[in-house]
Amino acid sequence: MKALSISPRLLAIPLLTLAVFLAGCAGSPSVGTSWPGITVYPATPVNAAAEVDASTGAIPAVAPAPAAVATSQTIYMAYHKVYAIDPANGKMKWVFPTPPATLSGAQAFYAPPAVSDDLIVVTDYVDTVFALSPDTGENKWYFKPAEQKDRSRFVGGAAIGDKYVYVASVNGVVRALNKKDGTEAHIFKAADQVWATPLLDGDTLYVASFDRHIYALDAATLSLKWKFPDKPEDAGDPPMGPIVSTPTLHKGILYFGSFNYHVYALDTATRQVRWKYDTTNWVWSSPVYDEVSNRLIGADLDGHIFALNPEDGSPAWKVDAVPSSRTPIVGAPLLATRPDTTRVVYITVGGGPTEPNLLTLKTDDGTEAKSPNSLQATFDNAILFIPLDPTQRVIPIFAPPVAANDLLLLGAQEGKYQIYALDSATFENKWQFNSTQAEDDAKKASPPPADQGGLFGNSTFTTVLLIGSLFVLLLTFLTNRRQGGKGK
Repeated sequence: MKALSISPRLLAIPLLTLAVFLAGCAGSPSVGTSWPGITVYPATPVNAAAEVDASTGAIPAVAPAPAAVATSQTIYMAYHKVYAIDPANGKMKWVFPTPPATLSGAQAFYAPPAVSDDLIVVTDYVDTVFALSPDTGENKWYFKPAEQKDRSRFVGGAAIGDKYVYVASVNGVVRALNKKDGTEAHIFKAADQVWATPLLDGDTLYVASFDRHIYALDAATLSLKWKFPDKPEDAGDPPMGPIVSTPTLHKGILYFGSFNYHVYALDTATRQVRWKYDTTNWVWSSPVYDEVSNRLIGADLDGHIFALNPEDGSPAWKVDAVPSSRTPIVGAPLLATRPDTTRVVYITVGGGPTEPNLLTLKTDDGTEAKSPNSLQATFDNAILFIPLDPTQRVIPIFAPPVAANDLLLLGAQEGKYQIYALDSATFENKWQFNSTQAEDDAKKASPPPADQGGLFGNSTFTTVLLIGSLFVLLLTFLTNRRQGGKGK
């Protein structure tokens, strides 16, 4: 029998199926499902040399002065709803929206919230941008695009500036919304979809697009400063491919991956490609720059993890996430210094049920700083209404790892919990967060609603009555068929 050969490109199909479903059809009201978006604020300074700003997505060119680890952090998770979570114990502080629902239509939140001192901005996959209070979750304002039938959905998150909030939708429209009230101030139209979160750096907003371009926009007006490539030949050979992730900016160099199997280093002053690195599959995740080890670390959808020399793009090291198979890596790597002072990078892996889903590698040579972790998720099981014992299995993790003080947060779209909080030193599971259970606990802590009275106010009685009625109807139907057959 001839062995079945699967192209490496096909390994990305399950992920792309999810992504295409997220992009949706024009005018479709259906809501897709993605992995949780997690932001910690104030951010833990695990990578002081290249810390990603929670509000703008920017990476400072110069390392900030050493700072004490924040003690009053909050975890914000977007997953169907938006949750504020206490990192000390995993308890919910607030949830948005809360009943009675005052919003029109369904909401679906997946992109990591953008957070500043006085504002949280969340993009709803359906069609709306919401600005919330970080302390209470109160809705300060919301913006709904006018072009409802033109795929005005949001896949990427927002960037918060001093005056404007910047968002981009899958119809290619980039918007500057007034930070105070959410009114639209300026727009820019790309030639194709935008899935990446805009990157704000000073007076420039960088936008990556499916139309195979990086746009540099004036942050004050959204007028075009320049685009790359300006002409197709500017990208060299091969032609530029779609770009779905936010670029990384360091000292005037934009680092980004493309669907043309390459990682690029683009000089923003000259708009010239300094170098490009060949991969074996699409590059979905954003690369990260580590000033401590002087490495640019990224990955592709074949599960190849690579560290490049930022001067010329030559590989310093390269490892396979799972040597026996090709497993997609979608989330951006997370840089950190472990308690033993080892500089490491955490990589989440979208593997199978028997493969590791978290790698911890030394940034200087790519060797293991800790054995691969195989985090298992809990799945509730039931036959009809009869609960069975839950099961556990290793799950793929596509969301990037996030640091919260001495915790490592992993977001999962499968299983019982959306967040697993691991001790960053031992990987001991400290707590898990289940959104449904958290909301139920909050309801129990609040005054109960007025009793509706009567048997039909009792959910157990209503359920039993419904099942009994269906059983009687089925029995009657079968009896009538049997009697009808005898009469022929």
